[in-house]
Amino acid sequence: MAHWAKRGKRSYQITAYLGYDGEGKKIQPTKTIRIEDDNLLRTTKKLERFLDQEALKFQMEVESSEY
Repeated sequence: MAHWAKRGKRSYQITAYLGYDGEGKKIQPTKTIRIEDDNLLRTTKKLERFLDQEALKFQMEVESSEY
């Protein structure tokens, strides 16, 4: 499962959860994306939909070991 969090005016951080390692620490790779489209920043629903899609793509990349 991945989620996103706002980092600045145009940047968001995506975090994917992969469970725990042998020492009990969480495995959480992260990726920061920057939104350049002003129209996307104006509409909340479109922005959330875009960020959810990016989070899903990132989760799939991490799980398939492409990241």
